[in-house]
Amino acid sequence: MSELWKQCGDWLVRLSVLPANHRITWPDATVQDLAYALRDGVLLCHLLHTIDCSTIDMRLVNQRPALAQFLCLKNIRLFLAALTKSFEMSETDMFQPSMLYDYSDFAQVLHTLSRLSQTPRATAKGQHGFPMNKNSPSQDEEQIYRALEDLVTEDQYADFYYKHLGGGNFGRRSSNYFAGNDKEEDIYEDLCSFNSQNKQLQNEIHTLQPKEKRDFIVKELLETEANYVEVLNMLRKHFIRPIATIKDQDKKVIFMNIKELGESHGGFYKEILEAVTGKSRKRVGEVFLEYKERFLKYGEYCAQLPKATQLLDILINKDESIKEEVTKCEKEAGKFKLGDLLTVPMQRILKYHMLLQRLLQQTASMHEEFHSIQQAYEAMLDVSEFINEVKRDSEQLDLIKAIQVSITDWNIQDINMELKDYGRLRKDSELKIQSHDNTSKTKIRYVFVFDKMLLICKQTRGDHYSFKEGLKVQDYKVQDVSSRRLSRDARWAYSFMLVHKEDLHAYTLFARTEEEKNKWIEAIKEALNNEVPSQRFNSTHDPLMHTFDKPSSCQYCHKLLKGLFYQGYLCQKCQRSMHKECISLLSKCGPNSLPPSLPPRPPSIMLPSPTHSSLARLSSTLSLTEEMPSSLPPTLSTGPDYVNTRIEEHSWFVGDMDRDQANTSMQVYPVGTYLVRARLQAGERVGYALSLRTVEDTKHMKINVGEHTEWGTKCFLSESRVFRSTVELVSWYSHHSLKESFSGLDMTLKFAYRDLSLVKACYDFIPDQTESNMLAFRSGEVLAVIDTMGDTGGWWKAVKDNRIGYIPKDFVSAC
Repeated sequence: MSELWKQCGDWLVRLSVLPANHRITWPDATVQDLAYALRDGVLLCHLLHTIDCSTIDMRLVNQRPALAQFLCLKNIRLFLAALTKSFEMSETDMFQPSMLYDYSDFAQVLHTLSRLSQTPRATAKGQHGFPMNKNSPSQDEEQIYRALEDLVTEDQYADFYYKHLGGGNFGRRSSNYFAGNDKEEDIYEDLCSFNSQNKQLQNEIHTLQPKEKRDFIVKELLETEANYVEVLNMLRKHFIRPIATIKDQDKKVIFMNIKELGESHGGFYKEILEAVTGKSRKRVGEVFLEYKERFLKYGEYCAQLPKATQLLDILINKDESIKEEVTKCEKEAGKFKLGDLLTVPMQRILKYHMLLQRLLQQTASMHEEFHSIQQAYEAMLDVSEFINEVKRDSEQLDLIKAIQVSITDWNIQDINMELKDYGRLRKDSELKIQSHDNTSKTKIRYVFVFDKMLLICKQTRGDHYSFKEGLKVQDYKVQDVSSRRLSRDARWAYSFMLVHKEDLHAYTLFARTEEEKNKWIEAIKEALNNEVPSQRFNSTHDPLMHTFDKPSSCQYCHKLLKGLFYQGYLCQKCQRSMHKECISLLSKCGPNSLPPSLPPRPPSIMLPSPTHSSLARLSSTLSLTEEMPSSLPPTLSTGPDYVNTRIEEHSWFVGDMDRDQANTSMQVYPVGTYLVRARLQAGERVGYALSLRTVEDTKHMKINVGEHTEWGTKCFLSESRVFRSTVELVSWYSHHSLKESFSGLDMTLKFAYRDLSLVKACYDFIPDQTESNMLAFRSGEVLAVIDTMGDTGGWWKAVKDNRIGYIPKDFVSAC
């Protein structure tokens, strides 16, 4: 006969509560593996739901408690309460929560599960219980179960949890929180492999003929993106619209922002395709950079996905009409379940940086697209990490909310403060505490340590706690007093102290094991270093942990500040945002602070600029008011196709915009900036207009349209020169003065509106007079960036006061 724990594992596998390939089925599995799998209570709750879904409300189960003892115990108690209520098990057959969580009596845990396996409800599932005979475990086996507490460590459990149960809530940080299971990966691969039924998409993509390895990766990107767009459309067409049995408020939870994602990726796919096929001046990397901010909405989607799928399961199991309608929609959509389809967006957004990494590896460093692909890869990796942290923080906030609800007699000085305002939970468990203020006996208390506060509570009943005291983390220092054993209780023999920094108070805290004591010391030091980061002592800044209401970036490394709350630090003097690790690296604080070190000087402003070819011809010392080199008019027979090129493809077209909006938008842009807008009258388009920023103001010119005997249609500003399209008109006046149509307007069109990015100078930059390709500016001035192709070298190309030159990118910030 096999050992009792193995029979228990076999029973869980037969019920499909555990997969057939789970760690406990491996030849080298141990009893510790089963204990680890059961410890957070999630598996136990799923076990009851599998036996009889009416016995437990899965909405009350925290599916990812990670290393939070509070949540693990709450799940275990929920399981035990259901056993008492629905399975009528006697108290003598039940284990106590600490017997499982602390591994103090795993034999009793197995006894409880054995009794459960033999109940009528359990055997009705068609699987026999365990043990197979009435023989009790051998004395040796029994001793192993009793001594399990001495065989395991928290580090071993953490390794098991992160490897076999997924990411965590707090403590360890893995690179990818969403370690998708094999099923989700298979679903993603099936849906995003290229089998599109859209003939237009098939024709567009199959015309691409890869010649190099990187071409195959680009084609894979296009193919999978096309199919992903179809998945999003499938969700809208076959589920969101036709399903009528699900209430609108529940639809908003289940489908979240699927519609918005569909619209974004429709445009994203189109721009990627145009970049690859040469229909656009943009490059693949530039499209990713443009969409980076829009992709941040995936943070909310991925964070709320577990709640969405859980609600869907509940509705299907509760209402037969909903189940029938969803099943019907699934058949019409194909072979995939709705719950599976909802996981695809999460899988897709976390694949982009991997695709771009492969593309970067196959792109030579001298390739014209290398730098833009490199920037795109870094941007999508940043997005992936942002989404991971948003997901973690979403669960962290749920945990903190549950803790606050469980604490009675809440007595914090600032009544407007919520528990989340004290930062993330770092550790929680029972400790024995002795205050040095009086001669009272040591007392067992349940302690929560957050970044800003250590809460001392008394456990009352079940998952409820009575608030006793709150200690500000920054007011205390932690001391290891391992050389002294101050407790006579052998169960609480490992002590450390919290001492007020001004020696006003002191507490001695006792843990059960030396490992547990060290974990507590580590957690308190981590909280203290978050509240008062050591990096601030090598900095002139005054950084405080700060919650940013919208996605923000560090002003040193320019990467996103990640998460939902306390994402980073904000200097109280200069209001600059930063990561903790960037505090000491950021330039000095204050109005007279020293600027960042300058990168190596660029060789010349005449470097090629593929995205701004017209700008590359300009010399850094050329005033924009000087006459541009003459250019021959475009030849229609041999030049570009100005007639069949769509106006929407050009960076100077802005869509619908009235005169007042154009005046407001253009007033801070440099002289020579232009745009073409759709003229509006009573909300309807009535033609196009050309708007140009001049020295005095913004000039607006109507683009007239008429009939032509040969072309059919002609476009013109004045009858002195006519063109076959608006695109041809704009191209002509990019090289020739407008004075031929307007006598007082001796200018050319120089900067397309959407090609420019406005930045504000944070520091003075006064280059040497011999550095003619540099652009001088003072702190506070606004400049227009016209080219970022030198980004990796630390320089951008910009325009100010009608002059073009290089600027150090770390001296400016986005307006």
